[in-house]
Amino acid sequence: MSKEKAKDDSIGHSVVIDQDRLDEEWLAQPNLMRRASRRLAELKKEVAHAKVNLGVVEADMSLRIRQRPVMYGLEPDKKPTVDQIAATVTTQREVIKAHEELIEATYLYDLAKADVDAIVHKKSALEDLVLLWTRDYFSSPVNKDPRTREKFEEQQGDKGRWKGRAQLRREDQE
Repeated sequence: MSKEKAKDDSIGHSVVIDQDRLDEEWLAQPNLMRRASRRLAELKKEVAHAKVNLGVVEADMSLRIRQRPVMYGLEPDKKPTVDQIAATVTTQREVIKAHEELIEATYLYDLAKADVDAIVHKKSALEDLVLLWTRDYFSSPVNKDPRTREKFEEQQGDKGRWKGRAQLRREDQE
């Protein structure tokens, strides 16, 4: 999977919470988590395949070096040591390419893990926002006692902004 594909699969826009649509956010949360978890599992599988591939490439290269040490710059008259073989293996193009593939797969896995973590944080934030909503944190102040409201309106007179809102509320009730 390429970096461009990883950016396309990113769920960054999906972790933004619309406070006015908490019900819709909660309904979307399980599907979002399922998608991100599946993507994480797929990338974990790719990391495992990349590790196996690296091992196979290193073993194959080690065998080739043992069979023909001269082709890899080792002394023709001496049997190569384990350290010489290991050093020669790590410098071969195929091995370097396999290492790069493992690094890339691990990077994409880490990005997907960050997405899952962000979704878990979104869940916590949704829980907190719902709790605040049930406690009327987002509500606007309303004085339900008409006598107090009228007295407040008299005190404010024409200069207060609350007078306009109080009149609007009275008109809505009528």
